[in-house]
Amino acid sequence: MNIALLVIYLVVLTWLMTRVPFARKSGLPPNVLIVLFLFKILAGFIIGWVSFNFSDSDYWQWNMYGWQEYQLLIHKPYVYFTNLFHSPYPQGYNGFLDSVQSFWNDLKSNLVIKLISIFNIFSRGNYYINSLFFNFIGFFGHLALYRIFISIYPRRYTAVIIGSFLLPSLLYFSSAVHKDCILLTATGMACFCFFQAMQTGRFTGKRLFYLAISLLTLLLLRSFVFIAMLPAFLAWYLSVKTRFHPVACFATVYLAGGILLASLSYLSPSFNLTATIAEKQGFFLLVNDAHTAIPITPLQPGLSGLLRNTPEALDHTLFRPYIYEHPIIFMIPVAAEVLVYQLLFLIMLFFPLHRPGRVHPFILFGLFFTLLILLNIGYIVNNLGAIVRYRSIYLPFLITPVLACIDWKRVKAILSINKNNNI
Repeated sequence: MNIALLVIYLVVLTWLMTRVPFARKSGLPPNVLIVLFLFKILAGFIIGWVSFNFSDSDYWQWNMYGWQEYQLLIHKPYVYFTNLFHSPYPQGYNGFLDSVQSFWNDLKSNLVIKLISIFNIFSRGNYYINSLFFNFIGFFGHLALYRIFISIYPRRYTAVIIGSFLLPSLLYFSSAVHKDCILLTATGMACFCFFQAMQTGRFTGKRLFYLAISLLTLLLLRSFVFIAMLPAFLAWYLSVKTRFHPVACFATVYLAGGILLASLSYLSPSFNLTATIAEKQGFFLLVNDAHTAIPITPLQPGLSGLLRNTPEALDHTLFRPYIYEHPIIFMIPVAAEVLVYQLLFLIMLFFPLHRPGRVHPFILFGLFFTLLILLNIGYIVNNLGAIVRYRSIYLPFLITPVLACIDWKRVKAILSINKNNNI
């Protein structure tokens, strides 16, 4: 029965994806759209099977919590509709950025569990059917990024498809029954709405509505992503509305932001974001004893502490895992993926498609936004498995421009010459 239901939902959702206007406006042919969507679904099934049989991840646990909430919906609807708003902690609803004993920290998980409970009305608790629903939502994040990048690189069809849909860790980790799937779509849709507004020069009511929903989702599910997006949006807006060079706009906004952050941390402890980051790191160090744990330097509150830990943070998020460093077999494909990205970056430097010119503001947005996210992950997280998962959503902002800016004809020609010489 579950398999029959799974097949029915798969067919219906696949057909529906080809009918949704947002997907149709991507310009992707229906057969390509279907293949990409099925890749997403397959990745969801694979991560579900792997996590059930070999991993200690919490995907199936979240599915179980969703089933428990579904039972409340059936048998105790009053509790179901009110427990989301109850804080069991003495501080009530304070501590928005706290990592422990915080209503808001719990809300990140509780909202997703509530969503799973709603899906259980149709899936009867089946993980793989819930995975279908999650990936139907998550696919719109890929589509949003694709529509942005294809507008910037209109003749780089293959490169944009690979960067937006098929990066291995992005496809894998954003396809589980978890918040990452929703975060991908919220991030992509926020960027798409802002991109459209900057392209047309106006924020319509519809764009503002979807932008607000996306930003609210980010604020509730992963607040630092919301925080990191604000200065990047501001710099993007200024680069479009002023005559300044986009690089100068972004550099000015982030320099001013750093000065403001340092000033606020001295003026008021309640605005000390660096202390919050240090507290979150301490929480990770306290609870994290995973097999993929790595040494991390304790972060001292204050701007100087952040600067001191910055090289290590970027090393952890941009270059780890190393191909030789960890015996866990699941880390080997990820390490190989990182090496490929580094190789692609070098190829872009030696074989650029065009001479460097005026960079599109969205590319700078993606670079600054992603680096700030990666810094935060690197400061806090001492678990390679978690680092790989957290950063996966933001890889398209870095890798898609690299793929699209390589002169693949020159690369192919050089490879052909070398092949002929060997013969």
